[in-house]
Amino acid sequence: MIVDQSEAVIVEELLDQDQPERRSEAARFVLTSLGKSLGWGTGQSSTGGGLSLSDGSGRTLQVKWQSD
Repeated sequence: MIVDQSEAVIVEELLDQDQPERRSEAARFVLTSLGKSLGWGTGQSSTGGGLSLSDGSGRTLQVKWQSD
């Protein structure tokens, strides 16, 4: 029940057109937790954190936060 309520909050934040910072934080959470099965995760490297997605054939997309 708590998980369902938490998911509803995240969905609400993802759809919040009036507060883009809420959308960004919610998207970051979804990608680094639920998105792990799709290759997203918190990549810790010498250049800082962010997200990384690999297609399995050697191509990788990396997203870095401006604060890193």
